[in-house]
Amino acid sequence: MRPASGTLAAVAEDAAIDVGREVDFTPDVLRHIAGTTHTREGTDIVETARRCALPSQADRRATSKRLTTDR
Repeated sequence: MRPASGTLAAVAEDAAIDVGREVDFTPDVLRHIAGTTHTREGTDIVETARRCALPSQADRRATSKRLTTDR
């Protein structure tokens, strides 16, 4: 494994994250660690991801058009 460097190394150290020896410590690994931790703590990660998405007005309009409505 290449050692974590720069900002990620600081994040891992500050959060006391054991980066292990089997994979490179990358933003993707950090995302997986966060997702696993939230899941184990009972956090609704779907809701968390939805809040982080920041859809534009165009995204919202497109989604609204796909909704089924009774007429």
